Amino acid sequence: VLVDLLLPLTLDRGPCGGRAPFWRPDAAAGWSLAPDVVRDASVCDADGKALARHSITVNALGLRDRPRTFARVPGQKRVLVLGDSYVEAMQVDLEETFLARLERTTGAEMIDAGVSGYSTDNELRAFDARDRRFAPDVVLIVFFVGNDVLENGARLYVKNAHGLPPKPWVGLDETTQPLARCFAVARAAAHVADVMPGFV
Repeated sequence: VLVDLLLPLTLDRGPCGGRAPFWRPDAAAGWSLAPDVVRDASVCDADGKALARHSITVNALGLRDRPRTFARVPGQKRVLVLGDSYVEAMQVDLEETFLARLERTTGAEMIDAGVSGYSTDNELRAFDARDRRFAPDVVLIVFFVGNDVLENGARLYVKNAHGLPPKPWVGLDETTQPLARCFAVARAAAHVADVMPGFV
C-alpha cells in the first residue's frame, strides 16, 4: 500500500501519465464532475505524446462550462445538452467547444451537462437528480453509437468497463411503461450489437 501511494510522487509520468481527478462518485448517476475543480488536461496520441494542453475548470454546479445558475435570464432560450466526453469536450479550450460556438451564434444559452463515460441511462439519472432544475426549453441528447447502447446494460457495461465506478441501473420499479418498453428495445439492440463481429 505504501509503495502504491508513494510511487506516483517519485515518478515523473509526464503530461500523459495518469488521469486528473475531475470526476467523483455520484449516488444518482454513478459518477459526475466534481464542482470547483481546476486542473490541466493533456490531449495525447497513441504513443503517449502530448499534442495539446489546456486548463480545465469545472464550475460550482459540476459542469465543464462557464459559471451558470439555475435561474433563467428572462427572454433568453435555454438548451440543456446531455452527452458523454464529446459534450464534456476536455480535448479543447472551453471557447472552442461546439456548445460555446452555438451559444455565440444562436444567442441561446447552451448548458454543457456532458460527462465522460456517460450512456443514456446515466444521462437520464443525472437529469432526474439535478439537471431538470435548469428548466430548459429544449433538452438535446448527443448520442454516440459506438458504445452508448452497449453500456446501457450491466452485463455489457462490465464487458466494456473503463475503470469508472459501478453505476446504478435503472430498475423496472423506477420506470413508466413507455420507458420500460424503450429500455427493453435498447437492451435487445445492445445484445445484438454485442454478438456482431467487430468489423461490422
